[in-house]
Amino acid sequence: MEPATNISHQNKINGRFQKVSPTTNTILNILHRYRLQTDASHGTEVSVGDPAFLSQIHDRLTRRVPFTCASLLSHLRVALAHLNGLCASITDVYKPGATLTIISDGLVYNDLLGVSDKAVWAYGQALRGMVITKGYSHIRFSRLQDLVHLRLSNISELEEMTYVANATNFRSALLNKFGRPDYDASSEIGSNEDTCVTSKGYKKFLENDLRHVFPVGAARSKTKFKAGTEYIAKQMLQRGDAFARAVHENFGDCLRLSIHPSNGEKKLSISTLPTQSIFTTPWHCTIADLLDWNSEVTIEPLYPPGWMIRPANGPNTLSILNVEAQKVRALSERNSPVILRGFSGTTSRDAYVSKAEEFGTLLPWKFKTVLEVMDQGQDSRGMNNVLSSEWMPFHYDGVFKGERKTSEDGTVKFVPNPPRFQFFTSVTPSPKDTGFTLFAGSRLIFANLPNSLPLSRLQQLTWTVTTPSFDAANFTGLPLITSHPTTGEPCLRYHEPWPQFKTAFEAVEVTIEGVNKDENKFICETLDELMHDRSVCYWHAWEKGDLLFSDNTLMHHTRSDFTSGASRELWRIHID
Repeated sequence: MEPATNISHQNKINGRFQKVSPTTNTILNILHRYRLQTDASHGTEVSVGDPAFLSQIHDRLTRRVPFTCASLLSHLRVALAHLNGLCASITDVYKPGATLTIISDGLVYNDLLGVSDKAVWAYGQALRGMVITKGYSHIRFSRLQDLVHLRLSNISELEEMTYVANATNFRSALLNKFGRPDYDASSEIGSNEDTCVTSKGYKKFLENDLRHVFPVGAARSKTKFKAGTEYIAKQMLQRGDAFARAVHENFGDCLRLSIHPSNGEKKLSISTLPTQSIFTTPWHCTIADLLDWNSEVTIEPLYPPGWMIRPANGPNTLSILNVEAQKVRALSERNSPVILRGFSGTTSRDAYVSKAEEFGTLLPWKFKTVLEVMDQGQDSRGMNNVLSSEWMPFHYDGVFKGERKTSEDGTVKFVPNPPRFQFFTSVTPSPKDTGFTLFAGSRLIFANLPNSLPLSRLQQLTWTVTTPSFDAANFTGLPLITSHPTTGEPCLRYHEPWPQFKTAFEAVEVTIEGVNKDENKFICETLDELMHDRSVCYWHAWEKGDLLFSDNTLMHHTRSDFTSGASRELWRIHID
């Protein structure tokens, strides 16, 4: 999808052309970054339903009301993080905010698939528990009972037994109130593109999901099994039609999101996982082990990038001595940052430096080996706003650290000499809602580039950066894309422009070389927007004792602002 600045601000809304705000287009652009990739959508720039979606977005912005999405989905933890990030991205550009309501369709279909009502309840409760535990404040839930408005006598709140006892009643109420007696699935498949696409998706996954429920054998041939899945798919279409009508009646002013492929006319098909795979769902994939660990640890993938490693037997059951440095380093080269939480001894300077030496060669700079990152007020120590409480620009460490190199023609040039890795420890508690460290990886940035700015174009470009800080640093001819020294994959090398109005310290000027002013602005704004996008960027809230190891080639990072004087002290070591 093209960036918001490239979508016309004059769109046909309600049958006539209207000017819509840049924020309207920005929100639609955010939604498109989360959309489901299908064979048909690869390379497309506009969805059939864009004018209608723009109308709904424009209406909400005009009335300054919270932005809401109704999602017909079931989710696992990563999927919930992905969708909460979608709403957070909208909230970043639209202060009234965004909420996503997950409307459970479990009871609509489960009896057709051999899944018990009790299992549907347990699954829904587990998801609600994840939302509370993880603090996904943008996500709400709605049950089938809420759509059919079926009142239950003497029951103030559903629990497992009353839910199971009334599941059939909820299904019957849905079909009686919203079902169409004349619905013909075969006719709809032949005449409705969305229904045809949905039907194909149903049959594909029914054949996979039901092969163990209704196994092929002496009592059931492959032909009968296929006919059975086709029959169930049509039953699902009929129920799905009733469900869609119920959703529309109850959530008519919301944007409808769905995991199922569609032409985008009535709903926006989105991916529930931060992958570029075509139609990947959490329940049709798994996570494979990359490295084996000698100590008993749990390794949890973070969203969007990164890993969280904890002692399996609880906090402080392992120490910093048990951290396997070379395995953490290898893991970070594939996916950073790697957070190690719950290990003891991480605030000991001697233990911290000793562990850093296990990762590689330490690289002292202005601050010697260990930089104590804390708010120093106006004392910048020549490092701009690094030691302040200000929000920082996205950057990679060492962009201003240079060395003299002699080229083949004998000329000597001062070029950046950045470290390979960063190693942090948090020696104090940090505020929970401010002072985040943000990480954005090249892989996810490139995956979301607009068609008008492909990676091949970025690979042609160089840039210049200058600032009065860091000994009046001035570097030119810097490649915008470099190859990762281990994996060989392309990596972004960039510094977010930081004009004077954004800082009380000294500005950082960044210019893309060899392009005109408009293209320079477009490239920088596109990269800046993508690095901050919640489907790309991980926000780390520090806890005392956290260790963090990150690949400085693969990742860019920044810090959000926090209250000056707050308890927030990190130590950082650069490693080669």
